[in-house]
Amino acid sequence: LPFRPENADATAYVATLPEEGLAQLEILKSLGCKPHHRVLEIGCGALVAGYPIMQYLDAGNYFGIEPNHWLTMASLNLPEITPVIIEKRPLFCPRSDFRAGLDEEHDQKLDFIISHSILSHASDGQLTDFLIAAKSQLSETGILVASIRLAEGNDVGSPGSARHGSYFNEWQYPGVSWFQERDVCDRARRIGLSATVS
Repeated sequence: LPFRPENADATAYVATLPEEGLAQLEILKSLGCKPHHRVLEIGCGALVAGYPIMQYLDAGNYFGIEPNHWLTMASLNLPEITPVIIEKRPLFCPRSDFRAGLDEEHDQKLDFIISHSILSHASDGQLTDFLIAAKSQLSETGILVASIRLAEGNDVGSPGSARHGSYFNEWQYPGVSWFQERDVCDRARRIGLSATVS
């Protein structure tokens, strides 16, 4: 994604670097995403990941949800990305319910959902809402990829947190929320998703 003065406020707000956007595309490809697949990005923000993902996909196969619509518009208004928007025909929804507004009953299911730095700010209730929305929109073989802060921490720098889950009863931004791995996996399984952490 080009970083210009016109989208500087938006890219600073999301605090995602172009390399991170490209890494998200590489994660999708490593999981088997091909250009003919339909991909939803929940929390597409300033399109730091959305721009390279939509370029990779066939026309009409990228969908983005962002309740802070100004973030998306800041990048959409850059003249140099206009040709890609015209060619790839992405669909953007300024919604906060984690749903793209597709007709889920008439073969409008998604092959992949990717969401970076949304669940790391979500409330306890929003985690469940997110998983339910993802399950309802994914095809039977669809894959959800989402980053989340686990209370247990990890070996690559996350300190973890003694506070987790129900402690976070509202959206946390610019703060962060934490969830226990077992809790996340249990919720996913109850909804009908199989869950792994990597």
